[in-house]
Amino acid sequence: MPKEDRSDWVAVAPEFAASVSSEPKIRPAVSAFTFFQRDVTERVKAEYMATHEKFQVGEFSKLLREKWNELDDEGRSKYEDLAARDRMRFASESHAADVAAMERRERKHPCSTNP
Repeated sequence: MPKEDRSDWVAVAPEFAASVSSEPKIRPAVSAFTFFQRDVTERVKAEYMATHEKFQVGEFSKLLREKWNELDDEGRSKYEDLAARDRMRFASESHAADVAAMERRERKHPCSTNP
């Protein structure tokens, strides 16, 4: 039995593919610890590798957590400010996306109550 020619098949109909991929992804807000981790990972990793033969993620994570806990309020405030700004960015991007979605929905299905 010969195989069916499927060269002209499309996995997703074009009218649906554009609507799914056209939405920009909103990056989630990042915590203060994550900003701290990004800032000090390379330095702490160098310290860790100087005293250990093999890199172990669990021990390295504990070391990062200890460094975070050793920070005073002044040291943490830098990272907490970054996290607060990132939360504001996330909130504004989420709000803008919600408003855009509501506008698209309204254009697609206008309310019958509006004159």
